[in-house]
Amino acid sequence: MELNEMSSMIDINQKYKSSTRLDNDAFNYKDFIDSFILHGTALNVLDTISRDFTKSEQRCFTITGPYGTGKSTIALFLTQLLSNKKNVRNYANEKLTNSTEENDFQASFNIKKGWKVVKHVCGLNVPSATITCSILKALEHEYNEKDIFQLNDDECLSLIASTLNKGVKADGVIILLDEMGKALDYQSRENKDLYFFQNLADVIQKSKTPAILIGFLHQAFSEYSKAMNASAQKDWAKVQGRYRDMGYIPSIDESLVLIGDSIDKTDEVERRLVQENDSLISSVLSYFPSQTDRKAPLLKSLPLDPIVSLLLGPISKRSFSQNERSLFGFLASNEKLGFKQFLEKSYPSEFNFESKKLDLFHPELFWDYLQYNLNHIILASSDSKVWLEGQDAIYRAELKGSDLHCLITKTIALLTLFGFQHQLFAKRKFLISYFSSRGFSVKDVTLAIKELEEWTVIIYRQNYGALFVFQGSDIDINQLIATTIDEIKDGVDWTSQIAQANNILATAHYHKTGTMRWAQTKIIGKHNFTELESLDTSPVSGETFLWFVLPVEESLFERAKAIADNNEHIILGHQSQFSLLKTQAIELIALNKVLREHKEISHDFIAKNEINHRIELTRQTIFEATDIAFKTAQWKYDSLSLENKTLASITSSIAEHIFNKAPVIKNELVNRSKPSGSANSAIKKLLIAMAENFEEENLNFPTGSFPAEKGLYFSCLKNKELHTETEGVLGFSQPSDVNLKALFDSASNLIKKRGDIVWLNEIDDLWSQKPFGVPKGIRSIWMLAFVMTHLKDFAFFDKNDATNEHMFITAPDEEFVIKLMLKSSFVGVQLVKVDQEKTAYLNELAIALPNFTGNPTPLAIAQEYVTLFAGLSTWTRNTKSLSKSAKDFILYSKTASDPHHYLFEKVTSLFSNKSIVDIKSNDIKTILNEIINAHMEMVKAFKTEITSYLPIDEHLSKQCTNVAVFTSDAKLQTFAQRLGEFASNNNWISNIISLLSGKAERNWDDNAINKAKTELIGIIERFKLANYQASFKSLEYKSVRKNYNSQISNIESSLSMLEEHERRAVLMALLDEMTKGIEHA
Repeated sequence: MELNEMSSMIDINQKYKSSTRLDNDAFNYKDFIDSFILHGTALNVLDTISRDFTKSEQRCFTITGPYGTGKSTIALFLTQLLSNKKNVRNYANEKLTNSTEENDFQASFNIKKGWKVVKHVCGLNVPSATITCSILKALEHEYNEKDIFQLNDDECLSLIASTLNKGVKADGVIILLDEMGKALDYQSRENKDLYFFQNLADVIQKSKTPAILIGFLHQAFSEYSKAMNASAQKDWAKVQGRYRDMGYIPSIDESLVLIGDSIDKTDEVERRLVQENDSLISSVLSYFPSQTDRKAPLLKSLPLDPIVSLLLGPISKRSFSQNERSLFGFLASNEKLGFKQFLEKSYPSEFNFESKKLDLFHPELFWDYLQYNLNHIILASSDSKVWLEGQDAIYRAELKGSDLHCLITKTIALLTLFGFQHQLFAKRKFLISYFSSRGFSVKDVTLAIKELEEWTVIIYRQNYGALFVFQGSDIDINQLIATTIDEIKDGVDWTSQIAQANNILATAHYHKTGTMRWAQTKIIGKHNFTELESLDTSPVSGETFLWFVLPVEESLFERAKAIADNNEHIILGHQSQFSLLKTQAIELIALNKVLREHKEISHDFIAKNEINHRIELTRQTIFEATDIAFKTAQWKYDSLSLENKTLASITSSIAEHIFNKAPVIKNELVNRSKPSGSANSAIKKLLIAMAENFEEENLNFPTGSFPAEKGLYFSCLKNKELHTETEGVLGFSQPSDVNLKALFDSASNLIKKRGDIVWLNEIDDLWSQKPFGVPKGIRSIWMLAFVMTHLKDFAFFDKNDATNEHMFITAPDEEFVIKLMLKSSFVGVQLVKVDQEKTAYLNELAIALPNFTGNPTPLAIAQEYVTLFAGLSTWTRNTKSLSKSAKDFILYSKTASDPHHYLFEKVTSLFSNKSIVDIKSNDIKTILNEIINAHMEMVKAFKTEITSYLPIDEHLSKQCTNVAVFTSDAKLQTFAQRLGEFASNNNWISNIISLLSGKAERNWDDNAINKAKTELIGIIERFKLANYQASFKSLEYKSVRKNYNSQISNIESSLSMLEEHERRAVLMALLDEMTKGIEHA
């Protein structure tokens, strides 16, 4: 081939790059027939069909073979042989004649006009209806597809029979069922028998018009029924007998021809490759003899190494290749490390191949390709054990040896894995010859093989005279698993192996509202049906709001429907194709059971590795099958149209239906069920600012920076017009947004209806559920905004954490908002209502207050009176010296927890002889004046007590100084100092009371005042005595004491008629006068 016809030196023939589709009529018949290779397997199939048609009554056939072996291609060639176009028929027949010694195909079928061809590609739907439609269409009969799908199997068979018997304008009818395995798979998944296919064979055989039916399968009938019970499997195997099965598995030699034909090379490259590798191929063939000449196709297959070429055919037939077109997929695909990538790197169009020896795609490159691309598939196949042994051998060779050791090990591993069944053994002499042909010395190769044997990387087996990778495991995992599956498959709960937590986001709803809402999937079987009954009927925001439920059996569907009809958070789906999922789930149970019960596996590295890989791959398969089951199920919910919608789209539609009043808030910091630590910190700061700075612009946040809490303020409050200016005053107001207003109204209605305290956790719960579903992060912000709009209407309550008792507070403060955020059940509100009589009473209460100027609402008045109580001194609140009315007022204010109860029951009870309309402001002022002035009056009385003994005049200050300097008594010294402050400190009396009572003013009670009064006289006497003594100046006090009797005898005589306390008083007065005289002097 010339270079200018190719994009590179070597390319893959286009006809091998895609699979043949039977129902594709858009192709050139000459190109197809010319390129079609009639190898022995294809000729045998054509010969078998023609002989059976002529010499027997067999009319139904199946052609079974792996993917990529050319089954659809032989079917298409068959249609050319029977074509109603003579030129096509003759061209195909000529090809057949040139490929075989005897060709009586046209005579066998008595071809004159040609045959009508029915090309049908089966799918996962009702086979009886779809096949009937294809037959009617091919034979040009009018039909209505919808009507056909309403027919049962017998009616379809009757229609097919009558159609074939009406007379066909052709020599016969050939019905080709491509991908017939999908139709059988459908029957298996639906747990149906093969009645239709059994009787279809009878219809074909009895048809008056010659008819042939050929189905194309990848495996035998019985393999499609593995998920069914043993009895059903036997029935399926019997039906197979109605169809003559022909294997379509090209031999190694036929595969070589196909491979060689698929690789196009320039003439010069082909010449060089043959020249350089002729001896290598001869060497390989000398050790792998065959009845046919393999040298020519191996030369055509270059630059594939001859070992790779020989192994490609066997590999394409392995079980792990069933999901790949492995032969041509390997040659033509762009997979990493694949043949196509090798060609692009080694044989580019500008490559100067004269400069060096041309590269081949050697076995080690093929191993690397399989390892990279098919490792996970092989591990789940019956080849997994030997594959793992090969991986382990190569790993150990890499650890201990050189590149040559690895090359030899990979070659032996490939031949062990894929060459054994075809007598392709890694004999010692072969390896030496092969690697020496590749340029390695015989000595190095011989030594490397010896070392690999010593390291037990490879082992020589006498009965085969060849080397194999060392088999480190004697456990047959496949047999163990197969046996276990047979034991458990009929009674096990396979749904337990399906991961239920598949989260689905209501994406469209999220983009619209900013709120994430999640659905989950759940597969329900008879063992876990009770889980459906326990699903929440009122989930809150943040929890799963919708369950996609798929019952695995029809009998469970109606039971599930009865539950779903009463729970709008369940959407019920119908899915009939569970066979793959069931098969894989049972296999996973078996794998785990084998691993758990066969202790010997834990000590066998190869076996343990194999089973663990199988478990992981099976889990992945289950996950994928589950995903497909949910995506392809039929869903129905209320009156919503859900056809052709994804699960995410359905989730969004139902989210819009359930949460139809969800407010929009697009702030991911707070619009979530579990805000982050930084988000909670910002929320807390915002709430405090809302309570303390609600009358400030932008809640008094700094203008020069933009902290997170300020961003929350704008997105959650200001942009929602919740914090606005009304009549020149800033504050919180009712929202204008429809859904946000509905949210606030729901809380208002709850509070109005209750008529009692509503704890904020009740509003929190209300807002978290449908139809709002507000996430936790934003609820606290909007709840405080709602509360702040009702400062004049609500009474506020705080519950004590320790005692659980609640008390009335005047307005939300920092403690209130922190509890709202963290413990909303500890803060509450109550609506306050009044009538006309109560309004008049409130006005009287307002007039009685010293400085009240606001609107006399119950809440405002109660707040003022409670504030007034809070401003009273401790002594006033506790003294028993007040009037009964005053004491009761203090008690009621102290325990106030409900503005209504406080104002209209407790306060009015102070005036038991008056009705509410007769209570006037003066009545209340009398009590208020008493309690307001009580503390001051008590202090004034104490002052009078002091001044009765110590007149407040110009001499007292000097006396206090003298005593403070003279005395060593600490208490007396402090008394003198505090007494001396009478002119400079207004609290001098309170300070003296605290000194004498031993209690700070905040702790005063009646006992403290009484103690101070008792101590007062004594300390005054000590004060005066100290003052006298300080006045003796230079007089010797001791000498005076010795002689005082004689000195005061006359005075003592004069005082003898008085009582003792009277004598003391007289003497004290006398001393005071004398002291004053001394001070004047």
